[in-house]
Formats: sequence, C-alpha cells, structure tokens
Amino acid sequence: MSVPNPYHIHRQWHLGTFLDRLQAAGHLKWKWSYKNSRAGYTIQEGDQEPRLFDTKQAEKVAQRIANREQIVWIPVPHYGGEDNWMATITRMDGMKAGEIAKPWEAA
Repeated sequence: MSVPNPYHIHRQWHLGTFLDRLQAAGHLKWKWSYKNSRAGYTIQEGDQEPRLFDTKQAEKVAQRIANREQIVWIPVPHYGGEDNWMATITRMDGMKAGEIAKPWEAA
C-alpha cells in the first residue's frame, strides 16, 4: 500500500491520521511540515503555545493523549516502512480484541 501525500513513510502517515483524529475530537491542533528531509509536527494543546516536534517527539505526545483518553493507538517503530506499519495495525487489533494489554493497562 502506498503512502498518501503529503507523507513520505507509513510511520508519518499513521501518526498524521491519528493526530487528525485527536484534532477532530478537540484534544489538540496540529499541522504538518517537511523541510530538509525531516518531518515536522506543530502541535498545540489547549491554550499552550504551538510547538514543533520531530516524529518521535510527536509520537510521545500522541501516545500520552491516547493513554489519557484510553484510545487504542501505538506508534509505528522506526524505520516506519509498510511491514512495520502492518505489524503495528495487527498489534492494535489485538489490543482492541483484548488479546494484548493496552498501553494504559501495562503502565
């Protein structure tokens, strides 16, 4: 499966679509950027100032909110290719089915 624009790898796409979901639910505002071969995620939570994050940092923000809201979501491991993305989706499906502990249960 190819990655839709503007993303370059499955890891970015997976994170971006989840940030879209969090934005639609009112948990944050965000925008995507790509400069010098680096993805950037400008994220604003509540009335805080917007901050620019790299992919790993943005995944931590997304995971923190997912855990707080008890939303099943985990990041795609580095390097973020299609095989890692598919394994992540399978793992999330296992969490939803109750076969694997959810991140907030394991903490």
